[in-house]
Amino acid sequence: IKNIQGTITGDILPRLHKCLASTTKREEEHKLIKSKVVNDEEVVRVPLAFAMVKLMQSLPQEVMEANLPSILLKVCALLKNRAQEIRDIARSTLAKIIEDLGVHYLQYILKEL
Repeated sequence: IKNIQGTITGDILPRLHKCLASTTKREEEHKLIKSKVVNDEEVVRVPLAFAMVKLMQSLPQEVMEANLPSILLKVCALLKNRAQEIRDIARSTLAKIIEDLGVHYLQYILKEL
């Protein structure tokens, strides 16, 4: 079991976090010439945060406490996105995360908001 936990925390979670935190071509463009079309890569990236939280719930609490703030920070940053579709998905993903984590982790969520 420790081998599986080590693989998840040392390999899988960092890769998922890299996917979540990566910038898309659209995000790098200046706001005046930015494309108005939201591509699928941006839309799929947001619910990845919920999957990461679900995965971390099966791991020791230290892993959750170490990784949760950065995941919540990214989801909260997506709430400020100019694209309405991404804001809607980020809002629903954050609601799912809050519902799933419960009151125990509410301090992390409120801190990032």
